[in-house]
Amino acid sequence: MRLISHPSSFVSGHFTTLRKEGFAKNKNAFRVQTDLGEVIVLAPHYATEIREDNGLSAGAYTNTELMGFIPGMEAFAFAGTHRGLMHDVITKKLNRALPQLVSDLSAETAGCLKSSWSDDSQWHAVSLYQTALLLVAQVSVRAFLGPEMSGNRRWVEINSQYTVVGLGAVMALRSWPRWLLPLIHRFHPQVRATQALLSEAREIMKHEREKRRQQKHRQVDSLDWFDEVASQRGDQYDPAVAQLTFAVAAMHSTTDQLCQVLIDLRNHQDVVDALRRELIEAVTREGWKQAAFNQLKLMDSVLKETQRLKPINQVFNKRAVLRDLELSNGVRLPKGAFIAVSAHQMRDPDVFPDPDDFKADRFIERAESDPEKARFCGFSSVSIDHTGFGFGKHACPGRTYVALELKVLLAHILLKYDFKMPDSAEPSLMNHGFDSLTDMTASVLVKRRKEEIELPA
Repeated sequence: MRLISHPSSFVSGHFTTLRKEGFAKNKNAFRVQTDLGEVIVLAPHYATEIREDNGLSAGAYTNTELMGFIPGMEAFAFAGTHRGLMHDVITKKLNRALPQLVSDLSAETAGCLKSSWSDDSQWHAVSLYQTALLLVAQVSVRAFLGPEMSGNRRWVEINSQYTVVGLGAVMALRSWPRWLLPLIHRFHPQVRATQALLSEAREIMKHEREKRRQQKHRQVDSLDWFDEVASQRGDQYDPAVAQLTFAVAAMHSTTDQLCQVLIDLRNHQDVVDALRRELIEAVTREGWKQAAFNQLKLMDSVLKETQRLKPINQVFNKRAVLRDLELSNGVRLPKGAFIAVSAHQMRDPDVFPDPDDFKADRFIERAESDPEKARFCGFSSVSIDHTGFGFGKHACPGRTYVALELKVLLAHILLKYDFKMPDSAEPSLMNHGFDSLTDMTASVLVKRRKEEIELPA
């Protein structure tokens, strides 16, 4: 297995080049020097061999990568240290509550768009990423904690800031030798800012829980879900960390996807018009219910195509190796190693013809031409060909919620607004290591339009 690159080359966003170089020398695997240390990058087909995670740990990789062991960063580690609790809350509580959440998601979206994009019928510029981040944060808080907490401006700000500030701290700390981290983190300004946000979140959660104990009748939400499931499992947990983990897990990637799909649609007015027609037909037939959003095949395809072309991460199934393992073709994974699987199969011309082109109906055509693949063509589905939500045992458990949230957000945007990019602007990707992020500096021109059907607010 060849060793490719220096950490500085990896961090500066050259992973695509490094990947091509690595697999040109060994089609099965190569080693790359990252700011985390050495990582073994496996070819996509190995995902099926490691999908059950025998002898591997997702939590151990994440805890090291995102420095969850540092005070203030607990929400970056919670999904690993409390994986069973998170999984059960999402799959047994959140996903089952989705039909009842549609109206809440819609109401919060309507109010947030009105304040951030306004009702101005003339073209005006807004920050795409910042308004999308606030929108996703506010709508997510409404889904997880109800209208009173989504109306708590400071709580929404903490939810939107924690991931951004915390990840900034992680990136900064990676430039230091690991043996210095126990000292450096005590003084680093970005770490201290992250710690301050978590401390404030704990105070808000403390008062919220005390207030709720006095209420006889109230809506059940994720605070209750965590308490109930933790009690059943015998788990101890920090409520503020649990809530911020939702922010870490959902808001960053959902915001990125929302921005990117709008960027991808900027030159495809025909697709925008088709999406509007599909929405109107589904909502007219089913009402403003989850059933209507489940029928949006073109929107499913558009979201999946955007994620195929620009997944937020160029690798998936990041794992720490707990014992010596040997895979097919003699690939050896030593105990203590970090591994990841390359996601370049999503640009493989043998899997997806014209792989670099945005084809809005790609997954509709794929489902119609191959019934065996039809069940893998929905946005929230996972397969070895499309790993935007991961693959195997630890594929994103909240992807059904993410799909519904994005569809509700897009429904309001498409029906209420026209949008385009400024003439002089061409959004560019921000690549950092394995990550591929949408352009956070991009502006979008928007103007209010008259929606064809009434949307609940």
